[in-house]
Amino acid sequence: TDPTARHDGALPCTGPVAARGAMTGPAQPLRSPPRSEIVAWKGARRRRQGQGGGWCTPAGGGIRPTVRVPIVDRPDRGRRVQQRIYADRPQCVAVVGDPRIGKSSFLRRLVESAEAGGPSPPPGTRFVELALREGEAGSSPEAFLRLAVERAAAAEDAAGPARESAAPGAADDAQRAYGRFQRLVESVARDGGRLILLLDDFDKVTGSAAFPIQFFSFLRSLANNFPVAYVTTSRLDLQRLCALKEVEESPFFNIFQNVSLGPMDEPQVREMVAARAPADAGAVGDWAVEESGGLPAVAAACCDAADAGAEPGTEAGRGTLDAAAAAYLAELWEHLDAPHRDLLARLARGEPPGERDARPLRDLGPRRGYIAERDGGWRIVSPALARFVERRAGGGGPPGLLGKIRRALGGRRAGVRWT
Repeated sequence: TDPTARHDGALPCTGPVAARGAMTGPAQPLRSPPRSEIVAWKGARRRRQGQGGGWCTPAGGGIRPTVRVPIVDRPDRGRRVQQRIYADRPQCVAVVGDPRIGKSSFLRRLVESAEAGGPSPPPGTRFVELALREGEAGSSPEAFLRLAVERAAAAEDAAGPARESAAPGAADDAQRAYGRFQRLVESVARDGGRLILLLDDFDKVTGSAAFPIQFFSFLRSLANNFPVAYVTTSRLDLQRLCALKEVEESPFFNIFQNVSLGPMDEPQVREMVAARAPADAGAVGDWAVEESGGLPAVAAACCDAADAGAEPGTEAGRGTLDAAAAAYLAELWEHLDAPHRDLLARLARGEPPGERDARPLRDLGPRRGYIAERDGGWRIVSPALARFVERRAGGGGPPGLLGKIRRALGGRRAGVRWT
């Protein structure tokens, strides 16, 4: 391969093309963001609580959480991603999941697992984390590449005479940004290492017209020719979230393998509650398992409601929980397509699905885990979500007879098709 040749219209790959075999260079320290670093994530500015911590829960519905929501391990999905990014030839992964399902925490857990040696990454691996939803990195290619170099703390390692990579139509600052990032990649490759970019909310980039086709071709060229991998998160498949048609039709997305992230299982919910509310993990854990259906934000809202004095399982407690989870559930509701909302609304009213619901049933059931078929009927797995849907679909008026029966039974049958 000619190392100076263009690839897919990208910038020229100057310098040696790294071999894709096992990396044998000396181990590089895995750099974590500094303590209490402010990053942009999910519509609010949140403070990271130390290198091994999680994220502060945003206030909602009158509940003002003060304790961080712990990061819960997703071992099956984590292993799938690690197998790809730690392979002899690193592979790119797109983590796809609905709002607040734990995508950002999942990325953070990858770094924590590497730091703890479970499993240890190949020698010389460097992780670079960029939160793109509100941060500067999502504003332009120049900002993205500059911050990536700064986060890698490798600007000095990649120093040398400025190599002006030719990006068609790019301004001087863009040329310097492309060249500086490429020198970083070359430096890591020369040392026998690899670079793993963790790109949270990458749809902010694909959905912005500020990022031209040359930017994506450049990233693809680096991944094809150097030990570089990208792990992105997004709410939908990236190709469905492109601002530019030429980007949507580009081969950039061919380098990714998708990994879906859905609700937690019961042990994971209890793990979250035990770390979040250790003083009353038993009762609150039972409540979170019952109410959340595995949705991390609802499980966290159960902890917040209990912190505010709500008694798990009571009518008043459910009211406090519903207030704490309202902002998240509204965000999720707006994210869902109209056919999915219509199906959820009918299930919340106790109506059976029809023939036209085959696709939404598959999507909301096996693929995303919001509904399940039990006792001969379909139900919304999370009673908290079912109550929200019933209120939203019913215009927020007083509950009907079926709703009163459900509430009298403690919400345990919410969303069930009663026969």
